[in-house]
Amino acid sequence: MATVRSIITTSLRNAATINRAQRGLYAGKKVLFGVKSAEDKKSPIKSLKIWKPNVFEKRYYSDILKRYTKVKVTTKAIRCIDKAGGFDNYILMTQPEKLDSELGMKLRVEMLQKMARRAEHDMRREANAAARAARAAAQA
Repeated sequence: MATVRSIITTSLRNAATINRAQRGLYAGKKVLFGVKSAEDKKSPIKSLKIWKPNVFEKRYYSDILKRYTKVKVTTKAIRCIDKAGGFDNYILMTQPEKLDSELGMKLRVEMLQKMARRAEHDMRREANAAARAARAAAQA
């Protein structure tokens, strides 16, 4: 069994961003490297250890995009999505530096474009309704 102190001190210094994190939502989780020491202090046996993030593949429904999206997420990302109040809120409200994912940025741009198109469509609809009401009032 490794000592907790040796794991914590070495793992905090050595972290690497993995490329597959760009294709999912990892919420800042990285691969950690460290040294695992033997339980007894006299033993010189040390072995290198790699800790990888706990990743799941989940389907999330986006109210903005009106479709399901299959995404690889870490357990921390799942908690962050729940805390943000849903998938759309997490993607839109999380800062790009914290999102740190090509997939996340692609989804964010897609959602913002869809919201802009929907707002433009609503404005046109309101203008047309006002024009129809004015014509009806003029004819009456």
